[in-house]
Amino acid sequence: MSEDGVSSPRIIIACTHKDKYLENVPKEKHEEEINAYFDKLRQHIQQKRSGVHVDPRFFAIDNTCQDEDQEISDLRQYVMKIAESQKSWGEKNPIRWIRLEEDLQLRRAPEKRGKRWIRYEELQNLALKVGMQDAIELKSFLQFHHDIGDLMHFQTDDLSDTVILNPTWLIDAFRSIIAVDKHHVKAKGTPYWSALKRGILDERLLDELWGDDSELKSIVIGVMVQFNILLEQDVKPGTTEKPTSRQFYVPSLLQVCKNPESGVGSEGTLFIQGKENFMPHALFNRLTVKLVQNGTSSGRKGLRRRGDFFLFQNELYYDYAVYVIDPLRRARCALRKSPKSSTIELIPLYPPTTKFDRTFRGAYAKWKNHVSMQIQQVKQTICPHLHLEWCVRNPRKPKVRDELMAIDPKETDHTQCGLPEDSVYRLWFLPGSSEKVVYEDCCHIQLTAPYIPGFLAFREVPFLVESFERLKKKNPELMPQVVLVDGNGILHPKEFGLACHLGIILDIPTVGVAKKLFQVDGLEKNAEHADKVKQLTKGGDTFPLIGASGRILGKALRSSDNTENPVYVSIGHKISLETAICLVHQCCKYRIPEPIRQADIKSREYLRQLFPEQNSQAEKT
Repeated sequence: MSEDGVSSPRIIIACTHKDKYLENVPKEKHEEEINAYFDKLRQHIQQKRSGVHVDPRFFAIDNTCQDEDQEISDLRQYVMKIAESQKSWGEKNPIRWIRLEEDLQLRRAPEKRGKRWIRYEELQNLALKVGMQDAIELKSFLQFHHDIGDLMHFQTDDLSDTVILNPTWLIDAFRSIIAVDKHHVKAKGTPYWSALKRGILDERLLDELWGDDSELKSIVIGVMVQFNILLEQDVKPGTTEKPTSRQFYVPSLLQVCKNPESGVGSEGTLFIQGKENFMPHALFNRLTVKLVQNGTSSGRKGLRRRGDFFLFQNELYYDYAVYVIDPLRRARCALRKSPKSSTIELIPLYPPTTKFDRTFRGAYAKWKNHVSMQIQQVKQTICPHLHLEWCVRNPRKPKVRDELMAIDPKETDHTQCGLPEDSVYRLWFLPGSSEKVVYEDCCHIQLTAPYIPGFLAFREVPFLVESFERLKKKNPELMPQVVLVDGNGILHPKEFGLACHLGIILDIPTVGVAKKLFQVDGLEKNAEHADKVKQLTKGGDTFPLIGASGRILGKALRSSDNTENPVYVSIGHKISLETAICLVHQCCKYRIPEPIRQADIKSREYLRQLFPEQNSQAEKT
């Protein structure tokens, strides 16, 4: 927030064609007329949520001036004044950065048949020529220019080898797919074009639009999937033949659902509401895609296991989608978004004879948590300042269906949210699922394998597997859906730490949570690292841990507002880094996530009871 109350980034309003607007206005009243127009414009903008970003000074430009309009000169000086007030103004850039920027500008210059993208290896060679030999510095260079929009580079396995030099070209490529009628002159009348108007993109349409440019097609599709603009369709169950081409949902082009399923459980609808009646429809479209892309299953075969989520019979529309929550119980959930509404509805769908037992409620509680994590991630990419509230219909005013009551989605007991004991909303809550220890198992073991740094898994995993086998025999209903491991995942010399090892053996999603930074692949706990830690100002803030190889090995996470030292989160098995970060953060009351903190507390108490003599001796010492 600046001194004049404007949030960053600033938006400066410059109105053109002042000459036409004042064409029939006497010259002595020009200034009065312009100020009156600006006052009306300000009042209109202040009613919008984006109004906090608009600079208070407006400019009116005359397009007919023979010489430069004085207002343009004033605008240029004003922009420079704002730029000079930024914290980053005056910071020194290495001269090699400027040389590399000039090389890239030459390669994308239109008069030299400019390149739209290059391979990462080619960029590395250019960097070496200007003296940039450090891979971490090159990553910083890329991240900086990605952030300011000069180029685009994504740290994902399928896109990390591509550097897009001309982001405008990529946006035009997106537009050529999404803006159907305007851009598809060549393809009009073809079945692929007709399918796209219904929201289904067949990649053969891209062949007709762009010719046989397989690399261009793979880049554009990869980036659109990364942005949750496309969702690849699953192969229909029972199909054995390999499809000749891939097909994708384009949620923003899908048809409106004319007959949404009402469902027995519609009375238990949860609402996600945007404050100040603001909820962009793009958020709903991308959420419906992300809920499928970040499900807990990695393949069609695994989707049939209890506890996994998947799209129900391709029920995906512009404003409606249905997901399977528990296939054995026929439990589903619909997501609905009305264009006139600022809410997203979570509508439970289940058979009328269903009993709300612990397993059934656990499935819906897990789904609620999954939606909560994914919508926060989508929100960060679309409108990070949007404030969302979870709500239910006010139980105190059952006849007023439009009045909503806010609830805490992290709460595990519906009565704590002010809901009656017999409320249908109990479906979404599972008491004790996060606040209480529902199972513990302590066992005294004798380690036989020696301690070798980097090979901790071979020393500890066999005993951890045995503890899970005991849990499965005693309380199979408590088998976890994800495991937080006190150790590292791919943040490891072999990119295969304790969390990876355990996850693969158990075939369960795992997350590595380390208290100290494992200094591998060029990562160091140096002054630069300390500066990044200082920039974590509140709980939930992170920064990526990028090794010399260029791979993101994990993230440093400030787990709460009350602690300054971060924890180091890395992928273990069958989970994305974004989901892992959200999960760990939600589990943190203090610096260490509760499952790991409680395990540490319980194990220390167990040892104190097992060896009281050593404890008394230590106290005397």
